[in-house]
Amino acid sequence: MTTPVPDRIPVTCSSCERSMSVPAKQAGRRVKCPECGTSNLIPEPDDAAVYELSSKEIPKQAMPDLTVQKQMHRIRNVSERPPAPEWTFFTHVFDFPWRTRSALIHWLKLTGLMIGPALCLALNLWLYEELGSRSLLPIGFLFMGELAFITTALAYAANSASRILQETTAGADMVEDWADGEWREWSVELLSTGYVFLFAVLAGYVIAQPLRSFLNDSTYLNLLSGLPFLVFPVFWLSTVDSGAIWLPWSPMVAQSLVRIPKHWLLFYGLTAGVTTATLGLLLLIFHWYPWAVCVLLAPVVSTFVFLYARLLGRMAWKITADATERQPEEPEADEAEEAEPDEEA
Repeated sequence: MTTPVPDRIPVTCSSCERSMSVPAKQAGRRVKCPECGTSNLIPEPDDAAVYELSSKEIPKQAMPDLTVQKQMHRIRNVSERPPAPEWTFFTHVFDFPWRTRSALIHWLKLTGLMIGPALCLALNLWLYEELGSRSLLPIGFLFMGELAFITTALAYAANSASRILQETTAGADMVEDWADGEWREWSVELLSTGYVFLFAVLAGYVIAQPLRSFLNDSTYLNLLSGLPFLVFPVFWLSTVDSGAIWLPWSPMVAQSLVRIPKHWLLFYGLTAGVTTATLGLLLLIFHWYPWAVCVLLAPVVSTFVFLYARLLGRMAWKITADATERQPEEPEADEAEEAEPDEEA
């Protein structure tokens, strides 16, 4: 059964909170409040209820139970972002996992889930040291149980990263609604994020293939392994902006590569630094104390997930701010003929 589209859309003034209604055909335009003259954006019919709550504190139970991609697709229409910090990629970024109680709790939770794969790695190392090549059989036997630990940890990491990205893009300084849900919901986020990464790997291969004849083998392999990490953030932001993961394409994100290249370069530089520091620390510890890396793997990887998602969220914040500034002012509806104040107001 389909839901009928309303003939008129309720709009609440963001300044004086006066209620009014406008024809549904005016969706996407602006209407002046008859009371105070404030220009208000008329939401789409499906988003009208969410938009009306945007000027007030939104209770958690009022938010629709949607996937993160659909929620991100609505962010530009239902919320007004505060101005980005002057140091967008530094202010409250690198202390984010421990800055608030809620972030610390979820960082500890992810770290706890990461301990499972770390213990699996430690067990495999011990078996290999004790049995050598004969350890392949018991390691293979234990693989299915280890895979459950690894999948659960990765799924929760994907869910946490998506939530951080969503809230940061919306201009939130702190993430309050983590929407942990159940492991099934985490698995959906893992599958969608994994699909986008595989799409990035395929795109990287397509880009690198024409250059193969001009490069030696080692340079080509380095390029082939590095391109997916350059393409992945563009594709991920495209999917959360468009609301569809099957074709990661967003004109706004693509145009930002030309409009604000300095911010993209800064983002790539910082994420490369975080990645290098993470891998370097693990390799250094593994070289001197092989068993210690199993203990430190969980907090180090958890920190990387939180910082990467936070940096990408700040990049998305810059992209939407730039797109908003360049957007031409929309024509205003004639409030005398089109807007009808509600009698209850």
